[in-house]
Amino acid sequence: MTYNTGRADKKYLFGWVMYDFANSAYTTLVVTFIYATYFVSAIAEDKISGTALWSRSYHYSHICGIVVPGSWGPGRPGGA
Repeated sequence: MTYNTGRADKKYLFGWVMYDFANSAYTTLVVTFIYATYFVSAIAEDKISGTALWSRSYHYSHICGIVVPGSWGPGRPGGA
């Protein structure tokens, strides 16, 4: 596979880097501050149990994000 390293490709890559940077920041802010605050104050029974439930679900989702892709990928034991 060959790559063209011309100026157009650098502009294209820079555009995607800026998009990813902005999208990551937006997602992080929404999930960390806005939705967490909404969950704790509006969905949960009280703030203490809401904080505990939010924290547990957040950590479980990260554990799944680490374990599941590793078990599906080509580097898994017995995988191709």
